[in-house]
Amino acid sequence: MEQVGKPLVSICTAVYNHEPFLRECFEGFIMQKTNFAFEVLVHDDASTDGSTNIIREYTAKYPHIFKPIYQQDNQYSKGVKVSLKYQYPRAQGKYIALCEGDDYWTDPLKLQKQVDFLEANPEYVMCTHHFNTYNQEDGSFGEDWNSNFTEDFTFDLEFFIKRDKWITQPLTLLFRRSALNQEEYRQYPNAKDVTLIYHILKKGKGIFLKDNMGIYRYHNGGIWSKANNSMRAKAEIDTAIGIYCIEKDLQAAKLIKNRIHTLGYLGMPFFKQHYKTYFNAMKILLKNFGFIPTIKLMIRSLNYFHSHFGY
Repeated sequence: MEQVGKPLVSICTAVYNHEPFLRECFEGFIMQKTNFAFEVLVHDDASTDGSTNIIREYTAKYPHIFKPIYQQDNQYSKGVKVSLKYQYPRAQGKYIALCEGDDYWTDPLKLQKQVDFLEANPEYVMCTHHFNTYNQEDGSFGEDWNSNFTEDFTFDLEFFIKRDKWITQPLTLLFRRSALNQEEYRQYPNAKDVTLIYHILKKGKGIFLKDNMGIYRYHNGGIWSKANNSMRAKAEIDTAIGIYCIEKDLQAAKLIKNRIHTLGYLGMPFFKQHYKTYFNAMKILLKNFGFIPTIKLMIRSLNYFHSHFGY
């Protein structure tokens, strides 16, 4: 792969014990057909399997593309915001693409299509696309989460806040590096995907391409894949509260309001286990939406609990 000049795209890849999947991920990078140079910024978070050997192999073969960091101690477990500390600051590209080591791309023109659109449309800051899922445990492919979107469409922060499905899994995401203010982003108490996307969409619009160009993999070793519904709901609500603590505006409050509806589908056991999170959210909703709308939301949730769980 001959590449000339400064990378236009920086691909940021988080790796931790991804040995069974890593070659498929890396092959998705090197098969990209582009009229620009790109770099692959690999962060290996002290893997204990054979991931490091695979990274060294690809780095030796493509030294002008692969730029790894090898950690001796796991940074994620220490609460380090890995991308902020180790990845984004060294990105040279005008654009940043994301793909974790257990996911992969399937279209050799993925980067070219995304870059072409953003180059031609400067008012857009983000580009995403269709993807399928793959269950590693039973070897089955899942259907496209967003199959109802058959054409390209524009979305904004308001759409993202009201979403009922993910349209922006990290493996699909390419965004303008200029839209990421690292000093501002560092203020958020966490660095979840929701936080990153929220922050970027404050700067402009996103485009969802109709092409299906990647695979999101479920497996027992995945941090999010193995989380149960209760853990996911609490994480999303905590993340929304964290965003509000920095933004302190109506849009961030709407994000909490949207996420709090998740509680109604998890029942009283979730409510009893995570009541502090629930009431922290309700205090913010009271401040932004007033007493009656917030109480109505609480009553709807409690009625659901009572009718379905006998409380």
